[in-house]
Amino acid sequence: FVIPANGELEISVLDALVDAIVPGEAAILGMGAWDTSLPLVTRYRGRVHGWLTVGEPNLYEIPVATQRQWYADVKQADPGACVYANYYMAPWGPPHPECVDTTPGLSWDSVMVDYYPLHWGESDHDAASKLGSVIVATLRIFGTGARILPILQAAWNSQNIPGALRPISASEMV
Repeated sequence: FVIPANGELEISVLDALVDAIVPGEAAILGMGAWDTSLPLVTRYRGRVHGWLTVGEPNLYEIPVATQRQWYADVKQADPGACVYANYYMAPWGPPHPECVDTTPGLSWDSVMVDYYPLHWGESDHDAASKLGSVIVATLRIFGTGARILPILQAAWNSQNIPGALRPISASEMV
């Protein structure tokens, strides 16, 4: 599971969540603003499976060079942890492809790609169909040797769509 360590949770709540991790379970801390998140790597080093650097850097047009520096910083602070990048992917490919690092070991060890079909109020059938297109586009970009985790994600306003999963708030996580 991914624990949001992006400023939404108090440090005492993060401590409690990390302390509750059962040995053998994998937890990933999702990072937010880089200047406030990097100290968390030192704080929780060796206690979590991995780190998710700032999500969807291609949507925020974060240069690949910056992403590679983040990766180097995390690997220096917690060399044994897996570093994940999470790129937004549309059925036709990634927005701002120049901001997608396609080479493992420079910005990420495993890559997540997400698509928000419920955000747009699509049917389950259409969402699943478009996720298939997202996977094909992802394989074209990253190749078959990369560890890719496709994520079909519900966006914040999906709770207004009948039958959609309701995202939980930070206070409901504890």
